[in-house]
Amino acid sequence: MHITIPPWLKDAAVDAAERAIKTFAGGFIVGANLADAAVNAALTEIDWQSGINVGAGTLAVSLIFSAASIKLGRSGTASATKAVVPSSLFKLVAGSGR
Repeated sequence: MHITIPPWLKDAAVDAAERAIKTFAGGFIVGANLADAAVNAALTEIDWQSGINVGAGTLAVSLIFSAASIKLGRSGTASATKAVVPSSLFKLVAGSGR
């Protein structure tokens, strides 16, 4: 069985994954109290369990919002607005850059 994924869906998935990773990182920082740990400069002060719990929760919410936004904004993005340009369109306009 061969499954073909449309290019716009690949772009939206990459966009959603990037957003989810950034959101997880932000949630982890808050949940693990990394601001306090930075002051103490001790890895033992990091609340790893809470960080992962909050990060995973925010990651799930980010993915849900991105999936819900796929058909709302510009095709090929996980944005609910038209302000975001799909990466394939950006590559076409800007070139490879290398």
